[in-house]
Amino acid sequence: TVLGLISGYFGGKVDLLLMRLVDTQSSFPGLLVALTFVMVLGPGQRNLTIALLINGWMVHARMARSQVLALRESTMVEAARAIGCSMPRITFGHILPNIISPLITTYVLELAHMIGAEANMSFLGYGIQPPLASWGLMIGEGREYITSAWWLVVFPGLIIALTILCLNLVGNWVREEFDPLLGRR
Repeated sequence: TVLGLISGYFGGKVDLLLMRLVDTQSSFPGLLVALTFVMVLGPGQRNLTIALLINGWMVHARMARSQVLALRESTMVEAARAIGCSMPRITFGHILPNIISPLITTYVLELAHMIGAEANMSFLGYGIQPPLASWGLMIGEGREYITSAWWLVVFPGLIIALTILCLNLVGNWVREEFDPLLGRR
């Protein structure tokens, strides 16, 4: 988010450099990069969290940048510049509070994506390790008993799907609740 704020506010070469970094990172398949990272450093919660964070930051940077580009030439920002506000004060005191709603929506929707990615990695055996619990790990361990104890696989899968659905609904609610253009119903 901070990189997106800086990129959108300054524009020019700073924007070009930071957005090419985002483009480069986005060009790699996320799950494959996370899998490679965890295979090299070893499975576990800490390494999985780092791998997923390395793959997830670009969405937030792009969202912040696009929102800042829309606001940086607004009369609010021009007035702040005219009275002598510093760049950090304009960025974090004036622009950030006005773009927080789409950033929260993006965060909630990306959280659903991260839960799915964690479940995939744990299912493959490169995520959360026993004795810790993970829905993906439960599905992975229960798949050999699918014919005799189907619930070991079905219920964790349903919980993953229900959690992701609920997070998507919350993300849509946040967008509708805080977007001034949609208005109150």
